Amino acid sequence: IAKTSPSKRINKRINVKDIQLDESFTPSIVPQEFIDATAPFYRSADVIYRLWNRVLIAYKKSAVNRPIEENEVLTDVIRAFKESVFAQKVSKIRNTFEGYFYRIVEAKLAVWKRREIPLFDWLANE
Repeated sequence: IAKTSPSKRINKRINVKDIQLDESFTPSIVPQEFIDATAPFYRSADVIYRLWNRVLIAYKKSAVNRPIEENEVLTDVIRAFKESVFAQKVSKIRNTFEGYFYRIVEAKLAVWKRREIPLFDWLANE
């Protein structure tokens, strides 16, 4: 009679998809500052990663020239998260938290994009 090794028995019983991963399992592509800001509210690597993906989608769409990891831009992203948490707390969000958060990030990145585009200098072009 062939016996199964202990490691094979364990692998059959544990389904990794069923295990909830805390914030320490969040992939390294997510900046630590963002993890630190979101972890008190969402102690789930999955949720934090999904929220960061929303940030990246908004960032790519906005075509901002500054890197997303730059301190000032990342500070605005974290501020967007905190504003979204507040909106959820006061029952202002009608649909999903992720969608609301995405729209706030999108608006903040639009401000960054407007700062990059120089205004026409009317006095210099007379």
